[in-house]
Amino acid sequence: MVGLRGYDAWATREPDYEGQEAVQPRCEACGGFLSVRAEQSEPWEQTEPCDGQGMVVHDFYTQTDRHILDIIGWEHLGEARTIEYDPVCGRTPAHLPHDYVVAGGTYEYRTCSRCGTVNKDTII
Repeated sequence: MVGLRGYDAWATREPDYEGQEAVQPRCEACGGFLSVRAEQSEPWEQTEPCDGQGMVVHDFYTQTDRHILDIIGWEHLGEARTIEYDPVCGRTPAHLPHDYVVAGGTYEYRTCSRCGTVNKDTII
């Protein structure tokens, strides 16, 4: 059974995936290898304003709503409908205006030892 030990290790190991990125980052200017550990990092975030109010839409069922009318019945054609949306930040009920975070991450900076270019990498 000693001969199958190598086959078992080969068959049960995790396969190499196509498109797998290199672990070590490369310089944008010259292509040289950069340090895995960043020299400097700083957090970033993107915010959007929220007025704190939801939106209410008053509308009528028309021929363009045929996919809905097929489900609820064509007798609702021309009937008024009201749709209420939550505020853009997702908090309910209505609240004071504020800014909410839509994205965030970290900027990492590495200096290339070959050409001296400072490379900025965005980590989300």
